[in-house]
Amino acid sequence: MIMFAGLFINLLSWQNYWLVVAIMTIGGFCMGQANPKLMASLLKVADGSIVGSLSGIINSLVTISMPIGSVGLVLLDNVVSPAAAYVTGIGMLLVSGGCLFIRR
Repeated sequence: MIMFAGLFINLLSWQNYWLVVAIMTIGGFCMGQANPKLMASLLKVADGSIVGSLSGIINSLVTISMPIGSVGLVLLDNVVSPAAAYVTGIGMLLVSGGCLFIRR
């Protein structure tokens, strides 16, 4: 989560291409490590008859949300200001990070 905050700060101020590449590489590696663990925890909790459907729904939502979020942030950047897009992106990042700590 801190890496992506660094990415937003870089894009807002320095705009260094190599720093963006490095942060995205590290973020991709971390997501590659976390996703199998999240799917394993899903398999433990979910009923066996709905695991495939549930996994498909989650993957579909992730696939749909990425371009929608990107278009929304780019539109906010162009219509309002880069700072507004930055604050919105950081806010979404903090909310999604906070969801990891919600217990049942």
